[in-house]
Amino acid sequence: MSSSLELLASYQDNRSQCLKDKREDHQIGLDDFFSEEEREGILHQRAISRYVSHCNFAIESINVQGEKIDEALLKILSSQDQKIVRMRIENRLGYSAIGHNLSLSTANTKIRYEKAIRKMTKHIRELQDSDSKQED
Repeated sequence: MSSSLELLASYQDNRSQCLKDKREDHQIGLDDFFSEEEREGILHQRAISRYVSHCNFAIESINVQGEKIDEALLKILSSQDQKIVRMRIENRLGYSAIGHNLSLSTANTKIRYEKAIRKMTKHIRELQDSDSKQED
């Protein structure tokens, strides 16, 4: 290709051919473009992405509002964070109401709640990991 116009014409021709071929039944597979190792990597990454997507959906769908929280789990939190978590989960209060009760901003209340939840879930996962290692 010696000019941009020739390159443009080539791309237009390729696009046109693809659009025509789209209407016909052609079998095009990953092996036409990738080596065996590359295909395995792509498929593995796609499977991992799908799994993470399903986990994200489940995490967002879980509603802990109204549940009673285990006292032993709350003990890993500061007394202020315990109050925030209890008010949010057990009493089903919003961030602004909790913040008003504890003299905190709504944003700070939300941040502290989210950090407390991450800390508690991390603690649960660590306990589960240590239990599974003891079983092995």
